[in-house]
Amino acid sequence: MQEIVRSKLTPTPAEILNIIPETPDTKTFYFKPKAKLEEPKPGQFTEIYIPGVGEAPVSVSGIESDGVIIQTVRSIGTLTEYLFKLGRGDLIGLRGPYGKGWPIEKLKDKDVLIVGGGIGLAPLRPVIKEVERNRRDYGRLSILYGARNPSLLLYRYEFDEYRKIPNSELLLTVDRADET
Repeated sequence: MQEIVRSKLTPTPAEILNIIPETPDTKTFYFKPKAKLEEPKPGQFTEIYIPGVGEAPVSVSGIESDGVIIQTVRSIGTLTEYLFKLGRGDLIGLRGPYGKGWPIEKLKDKDVLIVGGGIGLAPLRPVIKEVERNRRDYGRLSILYGARNPSLLLYRYEFDEYRKIPNSELLLTVDRADET
């Protein structure tokens, strides 16, 4: 039996599988859509919809082979504040993915420079993962990432992994260092 793919314009129910606190105002959500969505490409976004609250566009920060969509969200408004009150097993709606995505295929056999600050690393994370997965297809990978202070750096638990990618470097910067 053929699997039905829903319209991008209709929200698809998605279960919250996991939530990772990243910073005091940012969390990474793992969403499992109840119906098959088109697989997002690095650089695309979805609309997160909560009935009675609204919807907001959020970049995809990770793509898993089992259809799980990872999105890193900063709490900055009504919808995101409501989302932050939800937990594992709760349902939200997803529409999309939208946007053209990054033209990663044009980077083959070239050096790749990723530059991001604060929440801006979230939509770039799938590019890093793609280059890591297909390491032989790309030249040197340089990641330059910064935030206002160390506590606002996203994905700190992945920094060692980034440093182990062959022919790559991770450069971190902050505007204000901690006292330590």
